Amino acid sequence: MEPIAGQEPGRLRVTIPLNDMRPLHQELYGVNCEMMRRLSYLDSGFQELYRAAEKPIIRYPGGTTANYWNPFTGFMDVIPGHEHRSVEANEAIRKRTGGSGEPYGEFFKFVRDLDVPYSITLNLCTLSVESNRRWLAAVRDAGARPRFFELGNEVHYNEYAGFFADGAAYAVTARRMTDVIRELFPGARVGVVIPNVSYTDEVFLDELRPAAKNNRRYDDWVRQLRQDVFFDAVILHLYSTYGLPPDIKIEIFPPLAQTYRNAMAHQDGRFDVCIDSAAALFPGKDIWLTEYHLGGWTPALRQYPLSDSYLGSLHSAAMLLKAARRSEITMAHRNTFTAMLGGTTAADGITRVRNNNWRHFLLLGEALRGSERVCIPRVAGAERYSGAGKYRGDYAEIETAIFWNGSSGWLVIVNKFEREYRLAPSEFADHAADGICRNGSVLQYSPRGDVPLEQAYGDRFIMTELRMPLCPDELVLPPYSLTRVHISR
Repeated sequence: MEPIAGQEPGRLRVTIPLNDMRPLHQELYGVNCEMMRRLSYLDSGFQELYRAAEKPIIRYPGGTTANYWNPFTGFMDVIPGHEHRSVEANEAIRKRTGGSGEPYGEFFKFVRDLDVPYSITLNLCTLSVESNRRWLAAVRDAGARPRFFELGNEVHYNEYAGFFADGAAYAVTARRMTDVIRELFPGARVGVVIPNVSYTDEVFLDELRPAAKNNRRYDDWVRQLRQDVFFDAVILHLYSTYGLPPDIKIEIFPPLAQTYRNAMAHQDGRFDVCIDSAAALFPGKDIWLTEYHLGGWTPALRQYPLSDSYLGSLHSAAMLLKAARRSEITMAHRNTFTAMLGGTTAADGITRVRNNNWRHFLLLGEALRGSERVCIPRVAGAERYSGAGKYRGDYAEIETAIFWNGSSGWLVIVNKFEREYRLAPSEFADHAADGICRNGSVLQYSPRGDVPLEQAYGDRFIMTELRMPLCPDELVLPPYSLTRVHISR
């Protein structure tokens, strides 16, 4: 959808309730970062980009990979019926490492040298609890002290029924593994996998078929984990869908603005519903979003370009703002940092550049890393929209959060759609005792203006960047823009 021409821009008034702050969890700024098939964690180009990105917490060794990776061999275990998870991956690892397998010592050297925050996803599918104990003991003896552990990746799906017949089988293994972790790493926090059906029915696996949910398995899974809450957190993966059929033909791919609107409506319609559901089922437990972004898992949908596009990144910027405002969510990993490394023109398949996803992510990361608290500003003057596709409702066109550190902070605004808004920082209202919040510098990203809109919306590397040392009397928020304003008291 094109920007609305000839319409008076909306004027926003922002109330900043500094007396209603809540703690900000630094682990919200995280990435899924599986690189076994790509390059080493010791690669200087990767390390430069990671350090420049304010060192988000890294999820190691990744997602589906974690369910098959064997740290003793450095390769994926090949299991009958699951060869598609291992054979091609092993060839890539063999090619990258010269046949020696993925050396986990490289990751822990990277962690040590750069003081990297990280979490570990354990393989509970092809490794026994005792095998995991041996590996974790070796990790501990080498000096590492992991603080966060995930007990498997998406193992509630039917694909893993051969490893975990039901929720009871998972709960028994997860309980035993938790006891080992608490023995080896006192104070570490442990998360268990729960189904994400309150967000989507889609299965995040490479299958050309409609979503295949199994409510009986999922209900049993949750019921078993509620009976013995030995863990610290529950784990969700939230991927918004495009609203497209799984076998759509490439020749009839719709415009990016249409599928982006579908995905944003999915996020607006289901995010808080999903978090409310998890919080009600597991009161007092942390919620970890160890993967979030955009979905599209069939061969056809994997070719749809929204995920890596400018608009795709804007979608996930809005989701991170939502996560930061929910006190129950204490960790989040954007999927994936390797997609932020650029294109595939270098000899090793990676170009180390700052693409649009990377720069959007950093805008948020700088605000998060520089803050201790967060609050939800109240915004007057923003229009509403009625959703899209099967996610209909009354949703805001503007997504905001305030990140705060003592006497200063950042107002971050996502203008989700095609309407232009204007913001007068002199009108910021502060409910704290000592009055008005004064404005400072501005960083803003919006779609590039020198090419047709569809190309601008889909661009991975070029966008319009606006930097100002002081916010003007009236700040324009262009369509589909991400804006950060520094404020102080």
